[in-house]
Amino acid sequence: MIQINSMSTLATAHIPKEIKEYLTDYIDSVLSANNTNNLTKCGCIYFLETHQDTQNFNDLGLRQPLKDTPFEYCEFIPIYVEGRERLNVFHALHLRNNDFAIEIFGDQSILDSETRKAFEENIF
Repeated sequence: MIQINSMSTLATAHIPKEIKEYLTDYIDSVLSANNTNNLTKCGCIYFLETHQDTQNFNDLGLRQPLKDTPFEYCEFIPIYVEGRERLNVFHALHLRNNDFAIEIFGDQSILDSETRKAFEENIF
């Protein structure tokens, strides 16, 4: 599990290049929308690397397993990699309060079937 606190944290993280590029653009938009250069003022972002990471919901600041967490929204993001199959990334956002969001990303292959189904039911 990688906690992304800043652009410099993201730059040094061991995340596939294509996902890192997507997250860079995403974090830029979050910072701009919140008129800050400090990601920790508006939330936290985690990149989950393994199935075990999905089980450690307390470490993410959540109170219940991912499949039971009331996410504001979930999405599956196809990220195309030149010359290879696409990467399928999930993104889930949980609002802690009006000023703080917990966001998680990861390759959808690490999700168990129950969690994947719960995410699919939250897609708008």
